[in-house]
Parts: sequence; C-alpha cells; structure tokens
Amino acid sequence: MQDTINHTDKLHPEFKTVTDELYEFQDSGLRWLVEHGNISEEIYQKIKSLNKSYVPFYRVMDDQLGRKVGGRRPSTSQVL
Repeated sequence: MQDTINHTDKLHPEFKTVTDELYEFQDSGLRWLVEHGNISEEIYQKIKSLNKSYVPFYRVMDDQLGRKVGGRRPSTSQVL
C-alpha cells in the first residue's frame, strides 16, 4: 500500500496539498464542535484516531447534473 502511495505522490504531488487542505477543513469543523461544547475533547480525539484517512464520499449534485442539491434522483427516462 505504501508503495502505491509513494508512486501516486510522485506522479501527482498536488494530491498531498489537496488532502492536507481537506483534513485541515474537516478538523476545523470538529474543533468548532469541541469549542462550542457539542462534543468533548475525548470524543474529538477518538474521532480523530478512528478516522485518520477519512474522505467523505458525499457529493453535491447540482442542476448541472440533472437535479438540485438535496433533490431526488431523476427517473430513468430523464436525460442527465
């Protein structure tokens, strides 16, 4: 696995920058929850330790793809 990561880093160094920015953004959301009393520091640390390489797979689907944000999937007869 590490060989694949090293190979990808060599071919696409911009991936590292993007992942660092993503993890920083995600962490700022979790830190906000701690700072505002929504979760404890202990829960924050547990989330971080269990999700070291977490990447969300949720995508915003806008009307360019045939539906609006939060909308239902188009029927099979609709063209995207």
